Amino acid sequence: MCGTTRNTGLVVRSGYLLAMATGLITCSEGGRLSGQPPTTPAPVSDVAPTESWPRDGEFTDSQGRTILYRLHARSDWNINEPRGVVVRFHGNSEGTQEAMLYRYSSHAETSLRLGLAFAVVSSPEANATNWAATGGKSSPHFPNLTQRGFGTRFWRDEDRRLVHELLQSGFNDSPVIDYDKVLFWGGSAGTVFLHRFIEQYAGVYGGGFYAWCGSPTQGRRRWYRPPPRVTDDWVPTFPWGPESTAPVRERFRVFVQITTGDFVYDTGAPLAHYYGDVLGLDTRADLDAPGGHCQPGRTPTHEVLAWLLGDSHDQASVPAGQDSDTDRDGIPNLIDDDDDNDGAWDVVDALPLDPRDWRDTDGDGIGDFADQDADGDGIENHEDRFPLNASEWKDTDGDGIGDNLDRDDDNDGLPDSGDSQPSEGVTGEVVSFSMFRDGGSLANVRALVHTGKPADFVYPEARGDRQAYQFLRLGNATNSTYQIMIDRTTRRRRCRALLFPQLCEDPPSSFAYFEHYVDQIYVDRNQNGDLTDDGPPLLLARNREDPHTVPSTRAIVEVSYSSGHRLPYAVRFWTSERLDDGVRYSATSGWSGLVRPPAGDPVLVGVVDVNSDGVFEPIHTRDFACVDTNRNAHLEECAPVDGRYPRPIGRDGSFELDGQARRLVVAPSGHIIEIRSGR
Repeated sequence: MCGTTRNTGLVVRSGYLLAMATGLITCSEGGRLSGQPPTTPAPVSDVAPTESWPRDGEFTDSQGRTILYRLHARSDWNINEPRGVVVRFHGNSEGTQEAMLYRYSSHAETSLRLGLAFAVVSSPEANATNWAATGGKSSPHFPNLTQRGFGTRFWRDEDRRLVHELLQSGFNDSPVIDYDKVLFWGGSAGTVFLHRFIEQYAGVYGGGFYAWCGSPTQGRRRWYRPPPRVTDDWVPTFPWGPESTAPVRERFRVFVQITTGDFVYDTGAPLAHYYGDVLGLDTRADLDAPGGHCQPGRTPTHEVLAWLLGDSHDQASVPAGQDSDTDRDGIPNLIDDDDDNDGAWDVVDALPLDPRDWRDTDGDGIGDFADQDADGDGIENHEDRFPLNASEWKDTDGDGIGDNLDRDDDNDGLPDSGDSQPSEGVTGEVVSFSMFRDGGSLANVRALVHTGKPADFVYPEARGDRQAYQFLRLGNATNSTYQIMIDRTTRRRRCRALLFPQLCEDPPSSFAYFEHYVDQIYVDRNQNGDLTDDGPPLLLARNREDPHTVPSTRAIVEVSYSSGHRLPYAVRFWTSERLDDGVRYSATSGWSGLVRPPAGDPVLVGVVDVNSDGVFEPIHTRDFACVDTNRNAHLEECAPVDGRYPRPIGRDGSFELDGQARRLVVAPSGHIIEIRSGR
C-alpha cells in the first residue's frame, strides 16, 4: 500500500524494526501538524487491512539520541486518518530497553476500545547497575554509566526533545497522529519526567496527562519545585503565565492518582492543586485509595482515559500563522517578542510562527524536530556524529573534534599529514558527559562583579527594581569569560507580572515563591557579548517555607579549552539577599565511562571538577578522579565520606588495578582519560 506523498513538510526516516516486527509502512497519505485541521480520511472500505500490530521500532532524533517504542493499533483502522494515541512512560525499572516495551501491553486494549492507538516508549539510558541494590553506596555523580540492555532504566532531561520529535514523526509515519488527542501516562519516575515535558510542550499538544503514582520531584523530601517557566538548560519552555495559559486550558486536562500508602504521597498529592488551582487546568484526582507505591486507585483506567479524552478536546486548536496574533496571547505579532509563544524569542527563533520548534539548523524550512538530516550534510542524524554541524559527520578518535577539522584523527600524537595510518592508534578513551543535580557538596564559588554596567556588552531591557552585572570564568582557553546579568524584582505587586498570582501570595505556601525576591538570570551562553540572544532567562525566587532548601537553577554552557575542544559543562546558580556579592555557582556535571588499561578488561573511571573552574585536574588540585578498582561496576570510590571526598588516586596519578601499578592521565577537558603502566 502506498498513498500520495505526505504533504505536511515532515521528513521522516522509517525506523529500524526489530526482528519480531511483522509489518512495515512504506508510504502513507495525509498527516497533520499541531494546530492544523485533520485531513479528509479515505473511506475505511478502501483501505486494505494489511498492517500487523503491535509493531516495534526505533527512532533517532536530531540530537542523535535513539528511543525504542512499541505501537498498538487495529488492523482495520485507516492509518491515514488522524488518530489519538496514549503514550505510556515507565518508571525507574531494571531491564533492557526491549523488556520495557512489554510491561504495559495489558493496557493496550483499554486504549484501543476508546479508538486510541497505544504506545509504550523505553528510555535510552540505564545505570550500569542498580544503585539501590547496593544500599546507595555508588556515587550519585555519575548516573549516565550506561550500557544498552543492562541496569536500571531512567529518563533524562534530553529525552524531552527526543519524545517530542518521535511524536511529530508520527512514530515513523504510522499511524497519522491527531495532536489534539495525545494522552501522556506516566508511572513513578515516568510522571516526574512528564511533569517537566508538559511544562515545556503543553502549548503544542492537546489531550491530557495521567499522573499515576508519581510526583513533581523524585524522592521523599518535601514537595518543592521552581516556579513555572524555569529553563534549566536553555530550551524554550512553554511560557506559563496568566494570559498565555488560556489556550492550554481549552485543550488539556490532568488526572492525578496516588494511593495513601505510597511513599511519594506527600510530594505527589500537591500535583492536583498545582495543575488545578495554580495553572487553572481542568484537573481531577483520586488520592484516597489505600495502597503502596503504584497501586491501583479507585478510578478505573478506562474512566480516566475517557475523561482525559473529553469532548472539549475535539475543539480545533489555534491555527499557527493564521492571525496577526499567532499565539492569541493578546499581544499582536508586530510587538510580540515571541509570536508563537514557544519560549524562544523571535530574534533567535528560526520558525517564529511554529510553536513546535525554534531550531532549523540547515535553514531548509523544516524544523530540526522533523528533519532527519538536521544539518543538511547528506548524512542522516542517526549516522551523523555531528548531527547539527554541516561540516562534520565523523570523529574517528571520539575526541569531540570532527575529522575534517581534526589534524590528528586517531589521537595518536602524529599529525595526519605525517601519519601513514591516520585512522589507527587511538591512545585515549573518550568518556561520557554525566549530569548530577546535587552540586551542593562541591565547591560553590562566587562570580566576579563589574563595577557599574559595562558599556562593552549588550544587555536585555531591565524590568526589575535592581540589577547586577557579573561574570565567571570556565575552562583554559583564551575566551573563558561568561557575562551575567541579574534582574531582581523585589516589589510584590510586580511579582504578578512574572508569575501566577498564587505564586505571589502572602502568607506563602508550597506554591508561593516571592517571600524576598524574584531573580531573572541572563547568561551569555554563546560568549558573543550579547545577552539578548541566549534564550529566556533563568528564574529564581525565595520561599519562606524553604528555610533549608536554597532555590537554585541550572544552565548548560559550552566551555572552550586550549586543545580546541568546546564541550558541555553544567553550572548550578544560587542567589542571595546580597545581590552585589556575586552569584554563587557550582559544577553539576562530570565525565565517566569505561577506559581500557594496558592489559585486562576496560574499567569504569570518573572525574569530578570539585573547584568548579571548568578544568579537570584530578591529580594536582581539589578535583578528583576515581577508578572502579574492585571491578563491581560501581564508583563507590567517588562517594564522599563524612562530607569529604576521598583521594583514591595518588597526587602523581598512581593507583593499583588488578595487582598492577597504573597511572591515570586526564585531559583538562575531562572527556579523554588514559590509563598507563607504572607510577
